[in-house]
Amino acid sequence: KQEKYKDIELTAVDLFKELHCSKTKGFSEPVKKAIEALPSPSVEDGQQAKTSIEVVSKVLPKSNTFLRNVGIQQPAAKTTNVVKELQAELDAKKLESIGLQQELERLKAQTQESEAKVDKQAEEIESLRKMAADTQSLIRQMITFGQGQISPP
Repeated sequence: KQEKYKDIELTAVDLFKELHCSKTKGFSEPVKKAIEALPSPSVEDGQQAKTSIEVVSKVLPKSNTFLRNVGIQQPAAKTTNVVKELQAELDAKKLESIGLQQELERLKAQTQESEAKVDKQAEEIESLRKMAADTQSLIRQMITFGQGQISPP
């Protein structure tokens, strides 16, 4: 790598362009065609973004050793399929986790509502106990007063 790239990590596309560019002539015609043929890194519906290694490997002939020579291994198709399967599994787990999180939030809200109802009922019970105690006290006073009104013959 040159001194100007010491602080950044070059992608396979960057390396391809850097190593195929002449200081005097620029890019040769085959290299220009290869650069033009580079697929865009945009993601289509239902597909994952391609890595720079995959992009470069698409435009190079199968016998080309560029990636190996710059120290980059081209991903095997099996590995890519495994990664896709694992990514799909991870996405499914994330969706499941989101669903469980929403269910947890719903249950927390229900618990708070139930606790509020229990607190309100406890207050009502306490109020009824006070009213019952007041009523009993009043009845005792009436009985006591009634006994005092009745004079023995």
